[in-house]
Amino acid sequence: MAKTQMFRSDINWLRFLAVSGQILARLNEERFSFKDFYLRRVRRLAPALFFLVLFTNVLVICLAYEEYTASVVESSFYVLASISNIFFWLSTGYFDPIVDLSPYIHTWSLGVEEQFYLVFPVVLFLIWRFFSLKPAL
Repeated sequence: MAKTQMFRSDINWLRFLAVSGQILARLNEERFSFKDFYLRRVRRLAPALFFLVLFTNVLVICLAYEEYTASVVESSFYVLASISNIFFWLSTGYFDPIVDLSPYIHTWSLGVEEQFYLVFPVVLFLIWRFFSLKPAL
C-alpha cells in the first residue's frame, strides 16, 4: 500500500461503542456515577495535556517572535478549556496555510471528543431515566 491511511473511522466507531456500552452497562446495574466517569477522564488526559501546553508555550516563548507567541499562548487557553475546535473554526480555516504554524491545531479533535463526552452520557442517562429503557446485555 503506497499511501498510509491517516484517518480510520472504524477505530472512532469502536471507541464510541466501547464508551456507550460501558455507560449502558453501568446504568443497567444502577452503579454509574457521572463524577467517577469524568474524574477518570480528567486523570487520564489532563497530565499529558498540561505537559504539552506547558512545554510548547515555554518553547514558543523562548524561540519565537512576539506576535506568534501571543497567538500560541492565546490558543493554549482554548486547548485547556477543551474548546480549541471552536476557537480554530472561528479564527481560521483548517486548511489555511497559517494553520501549519499552529502547534495546537491537532487538539481540535480532543475538543470535539471532550464536548461529546460531556453531552452523550447525559443524553443516555436522560433517555434511560425517562423512558425506563433497560439495555439487554
